[in-house]
Amino acid sequence: MPYIIILVLALKLLLTEAGPLTYGICQAGCAAAWVSCNAACGVVAGTVTAGAATPACVLACNGAQGACYAACAAMVLTPTPESEANEAVPRESAFDEPTWENRKYCGQLVDHNLGGRSPKFCQTYYYTEEFVDTAYQSPPPAIFMEVSNLKHADTDDVDAGMIHCAAALGAIPVYLEMRFFGKSLPIRHNFNADNLKRLFTHEQFIEDMQRLAEHLRNRILGRWKAPPKFVIFGNSLTGRVATWARVTYPRVFVGAVASSSAVEGVVECKDNIVCFPSFNDRVAAAFANEIIGGSPECLQAVTRAHEIFGNHLHTAAGRKQLVEIFGLSEGDLDDPRDQWMRTGNGLLGFAVKANDPTCPDPYCNVAKICEKMVAVAAEAVAGSESEEQRWLEALATIENANTPPSNDKTPNIKARIEWVRNSATRGHDKLHWFLKCTQFPTFDTCSTGSQCPWVRMNDSLKYFFSICEDAFDITREEVARESAETNRKYGGKTLNNTDNILSINGDVDPWLSLSVTQSQPGSPAITIPGAGHALWALMSKIDDSDFKKYYDEILDVVSGWLEPKKPARLRRGSQL
Repeated sequence: MPYIIILVLALKLLLTEAGPLTYGICQAGCAAAWVSCNAACGVVAGTVTAGAATPACVLACNGAQGACYAACAAMVLTPTPESEANEAVPRESAFDEPTWENRKYCGQLVDHNLGGRSPKFCQTYYYTEEFVDTAYQSPPPAIFMEVSNLKHADTDDVDAGMIHCAAALGAIPVYLEMRFFGKSLPIRHNFNADNLKRLFTHEQFIEDMQRLAEHLRNRILGRWKAPPKFVIFGNSLTGRVATWARVTYPRVFVGAVASSSAVEGVVECKDNIVCFPSFNDRVAAAFANEIIGGSPECLQAVTRAHEIFGNHLHTAAGRKQLVEIFGLSEGDLDDPRDQWMRTGNGLLGFAVKANDPTCPDPYCNVAKICEKMVAVAAEAVAGSESEEQRWLEALATIENANTPPSNDKTPNIKARIEWVRNSATRGHDKLHWFLKCTQFPTFDTCSTGSQCPWVRMNDSLKYFFSICEDAFDITREEVARESAETNRKYGGKTLNNTDNILSINGDVDPWLSLSVTQSQPGSPAITIPGAGHALWALMSKIDDSDFKKYYDEILDVVSGWLEPKKPARLRRGSQL
């Protein structure tokens, strides 16, 4: 009788269960049927009731449960043929985004420097098991990790290369929310410079990843009796975190994939002060790059327009004209620091590093901006008042198209510094600038005598240092010292000769000079022609034919790190 009861009940549950049959669902049916079988024998919650059947009945239930599990294996766990198991097959069809599960890891340390003495906080992370087959076999699935990039965790922002590899290799992607963003707050007030110096550092980011990896490793060990392998991904700042996590914990993370990640923390200017003069020289080169729609004529036009804007800054009448043309408020351009803040990244409302040849908007890439600027150059008469007016109006037209005017007044530099010094604020701009002023000072200067196409200023570097000192009480000397220490600790572009780090860069990216562009023993580098800053890492590009070759190259490298003899398998319904 027990055999009949358990199999009938299990079959009924399996046939009425919504959705596809998986090993987890099948097991659940067996477990539910086993409880019913024991109840029929007179055993409820482990207690034998009055008038219960003989122990043979209970033994029969246990035997039936084993038979049910075996039936699950026969129905669901179809072994992968050896010829298919040894090779990861890239996706062929359009990609369907996975469904993510949201979790909190409440064992995260507020200050990893204190070890076990530190208080703990809850850090949000997301994961998905949709790429893992329903079959259940050894080895355990690899875990691919990434941390959010100076913002709350949004799964639309996950690295496309990580998802491509996870889909092909049956891995589990995990997306961790960076501390101090979203709901992942190690402290809830007093976001002052002293607390940030302790708690908002690259080292704390790395330790967060390592500690979460340990937590996930223990979860996997509980099911597979074998540890998973971890690969860490990232782009831009989080690519630097990924790179340095591999340098710091080579036994935890078997490899790191870093896209457009600046890792050289120290670049010396002529006066032996830390700065980054080559950034805007590369911006200039992009406007002259014919591969992406630029030209020497375009660079000349962009430079000329910004030169005219700069000349107008020198007189009250000129500043008044700029206020009128650009829709500014009176006094917005009177302070030299506000002039620098307003012009430091150009007057196009466009970041060259984000150049996307396929973008649809009027002036959203180099090619479309160049088309406009070259046309203006053809119409303008050199040296005339109308020439200056045409250039300024062209800049205003492009900027307004890319960053439409707002009714909100743009805060001047004094208001910005007051906002930063407020210990209640913890916004992106504040935390981004804090990292610049402490461990990684990427000061993209635009000084007289450089190739920078924007408004050139004498000693523009002083304005960067004034932000650090006025906002965070960090001196010029401290910036230089901490930057040098960061470079020493992680090795700059040498990566301290660490292997299994894949560096991917676009050759149009202005950050290129601070990134690893040459392959090193065990650590390959890929350069994508015509690409900007980590464009291929966007999920919106995952099915872009221009990047498919590079996704597959990433997959080849990651597959080699994992050395899978068979694709990893995970039963659905498991909880990380």
